[in-house]
Amino acid sequence: MNASIYEKFPGIEFTETLVHSWCFSEKTLNFSVEFSLWPENLHYEVTSELNDTCLKKGNFIFERVSSIEGLLEMESVSIASDAPHSDSHGYIESLNQLCHHRFNIVGEFGNIILESKFPRALILDTPQALT
Repeated sequence: MNASIYEKFPGIEFTETLVHSWCFSEKTLNFSVEFSLWPENLHYEVTSELNDTCLKKGNFIFERVSSIEGLLEMESVSIASDAPHSDSHGYIESLNQLCHHRFNIVGEFGNIILESKFPRALILDTPQALT
């Protein structure tokens, strides 16, 4: 993952973030996820002494999408057999900012290249989005 995106989302480990579903509608690509959070994230909570991370449900959102390619239809993608939850479609394998408004995100959902506003992470049960 490239540094500019990583710096905008401190304490979120995208390669350990589970993807449950996705939807592209009205120029918005919305992933329903369980974010893998590390202690430097404001929303991190200790879950056990054996685990450094915690999982929190949320949405990873790209708005004002002007072009998109490589997104698979959710119905055509199988549930991941190696994921810890039976309803997930695996993990975000990579996330990169190619240039100012152009991004590449890869996972079971496809190898997506899109142009949009900078993405935001909305962690549910919290009052604000991380942008």
